[in-house]
Amino acid sequence: MSISQIILENATYHSLLLDSIAQLDHIPEALAQQNNHVEEGELNYKRGEAKLRTLSKMARGKREEYEDIRDSVIRRLTHTLTGRKGRFERGRVKKEGEYIEALERELTKSDSQKALFQLLTEAKEVSADLTSKAVRLESLRKELTDLYDQIFNGPTAEFPEDDRLETHVEVSQGLCDHIQRTLESERQAGNILEKADRTMLECRGRIQKALGHSEYHMWVGGDNSTRKKRKALSAAQTLARQVETLCLRAQTVSPLVQPIGPLYIAQRSYISDMFFDNIFSSITFHGKIKNSIADLARLHTRLKVQKDAATHRADVANSQLIAESRSLGEYRKALYDLRHETFQRIVSGRGIIPAERPPSYYSPEIL
Repeated sequence: MSISQIILENATYHSLLLDSIAQLDHIPEALAQQNNHVEEGELNYKRGEAKLRTLSKMARGKREEYEDIRDSVIRRLTHTLTGRKGRFERGRVKKEGEYIEALERELTKSDSQKALFQLLTEAKEVSADLTSKAVRLESLRKELTDLYDQIFNGPTAEFPEDDRLETHVEVSQGLCDHIQRTLESERQAGNILEKADRTMLECRGRIQKALGHSEYHMWVGGDNSTRKKRKALSAAQTLARQVETLCLRAQTVSPLVQPIGPLYIAQRSYISDMFFDNIFSSITFHGKIKNSIADLARLHTRLKVQKDAATHRADVANSQLIAESRSLGEYRKALYDLRHETFQRIVSGRGIIPAERPPSYYSPEIL
């Protein structure tokens, strides 16, 4: 069976798909507008709730002030005995008025919030309905694309332009997949090296502390400074091993990451500190710690170079992916438009098959 005959076999189903898609074409734009409306409504409602809490707090304060003066027997009696009862009543009336005014503001805002909540609820219901229709629209569009793929995919001697565009799509898709893998690996490598960078900073901080303890021990002495020095060096050694492990992991993720070299941390055994600790050995070991600090600084620079390089490669890959994805989208649209036009042209040229005749690939039940 020729492709033209297959197209005619599926003409009714194709027409139903197009009609169904046309009925829902406005949904994406409507959904975007509705979601913006919901987002704005939620923001206004949250602001209103904050304002309502403030008004409620003010109303409680005014009520307490009013109840305090209203229920104060001693103050009332004092004002009465001193001939200032009228002043007391004026104060009570004033506090009562302030309380009533604050309460009215609170109630008004509360009613406004209830109305806003109702509107927001209705807006979310509309958004949910539009979302459901948007999903349905995407499903219909996929069905239409699948129909075209079923009919046109593969070599089609009758339609050389279709074959040409299909090749472009396949090549572009393959390139996108390759760039995507590169982007993911370089991003992951960059993240690992970023963690290695932070660990290296901590390592350098620990060995710098060890240098301080070493200098103190060299000129002052004491077991406490020796213990602190040994503890700092041990922590630096652990962190150095972590840096090396992270760098190896980054090289595994991306073969473009270069090794920075081994990290050496000066160490001295407990036995040496116990039996061979003197000014000369302390000066010698102090020099070894300084050398370790210099080595770490040099290797840290290399680490930063590798981290920046991985980040740069990820940025380049991201730019390439954006550009190639745009090209892929254009190729796909051109192929879709060509197949749509071919379908319509063949159907209009030879007529549509009766609706009761089932299509070759799909059920005509669309809606």
